[in-house]
Amino acid sequence: MDHIKGKAGIRTGGGDIQVGEVGGTLHCYSGAGVIRVDSVGGESWLDTAGGEVFVRQAAGPVHATTAGGNIRIERASSAVFTRTAAGLIEVQKADGAVTAESSAGAIQVNAANGVRCESSAGTIRLRNVDGPLRCSTSAGSILAELLSGNRIQDSSLSTNAGDITVFIASNVALTVMARNDSGGAMGRIISDFKEIRVKPASQPGASPVFAEGALNGGGPVLRINVNGGTIYLRREK
Repeated sequence: MDHIKGKAGIRTGGGDIQVGEVGGTLHCYSGAGVIRVDSVGGESWLDTAGGEVFVRQAAGPVHATTAGGNIRIERASSAVFTRTAAGLIEVQKADGAVTAESSAGAIQVNAANGVRCESSAGTIRLRNVDGPLRCSTSAGSILAELLSGNRIQDSSLSTNAGDITVFIASNVALTVMARNDSGGAMGRIISDFKEIRVKPASQPGASPVFAEGALNGGGPVLRINVNGGTIYLRREK
């Protein structure tokens, strides 16, 4: 389907869906196939029960769901809502907020205005993101890059089985409050910033370990919680 000026709706019981350009809203459903969209001008709902979802460009909000496959959004001018039961979620650039949920797969957001990520078993990677960050994983590590010019709001990162690494640019104004409940050799908070003071546990190998401090006079609060790994606060080179 291609060169549709208005809205479009496509449904198949088990085949792939290939969409070129749709000017209005778009509804796609496949029982067991891949959904590919080149360009959509309105809001889109893309749902497959057993395939991958690829979107090159979307002017409106994107709702992408699959029961078993990867989701890749290259460019979205509005909000993005994604969910997969088993696969990678990757959003290259979104002007709105990104909501991503994965039961068994990694999540990567390269640019967005606000992020909420939840993964039952997978790594979460955030780059060049603004707004509030709300990310948690039951079994996986989190890597976040807070670059110069990012407008971060109050945020939280947490994992129950993995490390959290945050790269922070030298001019970002931020208040960091970190807690590590791991205990043992993994129960550490390693910081490149003298402003962030690490308070060891009362006894070696015990938990929790705390770290708190204000960078560049302080700002929005970044809360970090780990249980089963190490917290790394790194200076962005």
